[in-house]
Amino acid sequence: MEQRAYGKTGEKFPILSFGAQRIVDSHGCSEKEAIDMVNYALDHGIRGSRPFRT
Repeated sequence: MEQRAYGKTGEKFPILSFGAQRIVDSHGCSEKEAIDMVNYALDHGIRGSRPFRT
């Protein structure tokens, strides 16, 4: 996955992101479907720019 440096930090991030803040309640997905989608994105190079809450 193509990455680009972020600001002056030099830390690199993928050029694509996956917004999933309200995927379960706004899109009618089950929790399992939402987890599967997030895991798929992570497995294919999408990563968070800040720690995920558990």
